[in-house]
Amino acid sequence: MTEVRFQVDPPPEMIARLLGKMAHEVADFRPAWAAMAPDLSDGLASNLTSSGSNIGEPWAPPAPSTLRRRSSSRAQMRLTGDLLGEVSRPSTSVRRMDPSVLQVGTTKRYGYVQHFGVKGRLPARPWISWSDAMRKSATKKIEQHATLLLAKISDEIARGGK
Repeated sequence: MTEVRFQVDPPPEMIARLLGKMAHEVADFRPAWAAMAPDLSDGLASNLTSSGSNIGEPWAPPAPSTLRRRSSSRAQMRLTGDLLGEVSRPSTSVRRMDPSVLQVGTTKRYGYVQHFGVKGRLPARPWISWSDAMRKSATKKIEQHATLLLAKISDEIARGGK
């Protein structure tokens, strides 16, 4: 008798177990978040220092009364630098990092006011937005995270699940 035999090697049970392990690891994005945080902090700082122009929303100039009150020619909307200092460091700009959420921002109340404005009093000056550079960087970090997970599982399959 002539026959052909096909066999899956490694066994499907081992592949299923390793894929289950991978699914568990894929659900935890903290390694990707940690890699992304510095770029996101840099992006928020850049949004502030560019006065919104790098996200396509250049801010309205300060009112003449605001210009008269200023004692120096500081950058628009940056009197103390506290907000910029806080958002430019991941250690202070990351508000939450868990397996499925990365949240960056500020504890400064005026950061909210600057971003959204005050109806009839202050124009919105958006700065908590994704720039193209931030979007590209985040995509790259997530792709790197996924590639590492796939390589890890592939190595385990090659070693026979050990």
